[in-house]
Amino acid sequence: MLLCSFTQEWFIAKIKLWSSAMKRGRPTNPRDYIEIRIEQLLEDRNKEKDSFNRQWLWRVISELKYVATMMDKDKVTKE
Repeated sequence: MLLCSFTQEWFIAKIKLWSSAMKRGRPTNPRDYIEIRIEQLLEDRNKEKDSFNRQWLWRVISELKYVATMMDKDKVTKE
């Protein structure tokens, strides 16, 4: 379970805001950005030799996967 002071809606809104500013102002899909970033972090984790850094990267990847899951749930409830 992810414990933080931010709400799910706030975090998803921030992801959408950040992703809309990427690629020189061209609109992007935040879900696509998260998937690409997860892939990049997995590659970095596989290259990493230090176990502490590998654990830290795994935590970041897990949190991004959680956000992606919440975005999917949010999309289903709005439809």
